Amino acid sequence: MASQGFVVPNHHTRGAAARLVGAHAITYARDVSVNAPSLADTPVTALKGVGPKNAERLQRLGYDNVTTRLGDGYYGWEAHAPFDAIIVTAAASHVPPPLIAQLKPGGRMVIPVGTRFQTQYLTLVEKDPDGRVTTRQLIPVIFVPFTGGHQ
Repeated sequence: MASQGFVVPNHHTRGAAARLVGAHAITYARDVSVNAPSLADTPVTALKGVGPKNAERLQRLGYDNVTTRLGDGYYGWEAHAPFDAIIVTAAASHVPPPLIAQLKPGGRMVIPVGTRFQTQYLTLVEKDPDGRVTTRQLIPVIFVPFTGGHQ
């Protein structure tokens, strides 16, 4: 969905982010849509920031391949790291170092980066096999901000 030149996150934007990082991504989300067919097609999906109500809904609908946790997405999910791919669906002022540390060599992350409720860019973060990190701004977007200790 576009609004004045910006991409507003919706299922299509999240789907595009999933394509950028690959099928096996941990997703840091404030909410989850249980209508996403990609969950059923992904062998292991971890959703951080998903509250008990949504976790119960996923389980009730038969998504037994999803692990959920409610917490501050800035710090990642070290117990399950390293990750092949990470999708973040809330904007941060910068790419969180803990998420970079938890990305496998050869891994990719998509994260909206920028000022709260201002210009943000969907940013692709790639870690090469030697551990070097590169970032690339893809498109302007507007996402809700991170809400933990690091905003």
